[in-house]
Amino acid sequence: MTVVIVVAALVVLGAVLFFLVGPPRRARHKGPPPARLAGFFAEAREAPVPAEAPLPAPPEAPPLTRVPGLGSRIRALFSGGAPTTETWKDLEDVLVRADVGPRVAERIVHRVREGFESAADPVDVLADEIAGALGDGTQLHLRRGDLTVLMVVGVNGAGKTTTIGKLAAMLGREGMKVSLANSDTFRAAASEQLTVWAGRAGAHLVSQARGADPGAVAYDAVQAARSRGSDVLIVDTAGRLHTRQPLMDELAKVKRVL
Repeated sequence: MTVVIVVAALVVLGAVLFFLVGPPRRARHKGPPPARLAGFFAEAREAPVPAEAPLPAPPEAPPLTRVPGLGSRIRALFSGGAPTTETWKDLEDVLVRADVGPRVAERIVHRVREGFESAADPVDVLADEIAGALGDGTQLHLRRGDLTVLMVVGVNGAGKTTTIGKLAAMLGREGMKVSLANSDTFRAAASEQLTVWAGRAGAHLVSQARGADPGAVAYDAVQAARSRGSDVLIVDTAGRLHTRQPLMDELAKVKRVL
């Protein structure tokens, strides 16, 4: 990297030098110009200097366009009147594209279709069905004095690590001793991000070098959490899709190790 930077700097300096003094010449002619060039130089001195043409105005940047949100896309499906079979198929496709599993998406759409009324807001109806699919339990059933392990899983970019930081801070405020495990050994800067969250939440972090075995990290984290008397161990995992069977198998392996 140092060699590349030095070479790039030399190229830039050479270009600047070229524009300042022009290309190198073998010899300089001393004295007046030859007779055959005298007329040329005289005409060059007397010729008027052409005015510089104005620079064209830069093209206007195209206006920023916002991608419609999930709610807007759902309402657009129902804007043409009574929903048709195609409408329900499109709704299921929208849910799948939003990372809802195909079976869950099919079940939710089936329930929405059964109770849907034309005057209802499809977004509100869908939100109620999704809330129902998640169940009523909203509390983490934790027992003080006994280690509880929470494994956080999800697709790439779903906000797993950020959610872990929020959970750790919340549990810490409730007086619990929290440990974190970075089993996301694939993503760059995952360890650094979790380190920041651990510091903010006052939690203990177990981490290894990038590329380490996620199951080994989880194993070490359990041992460390037990030795420190932690109430909760939250395990961060790499993002993965349910359609990638080898990655799902690796996730199942981490769970077995825990």
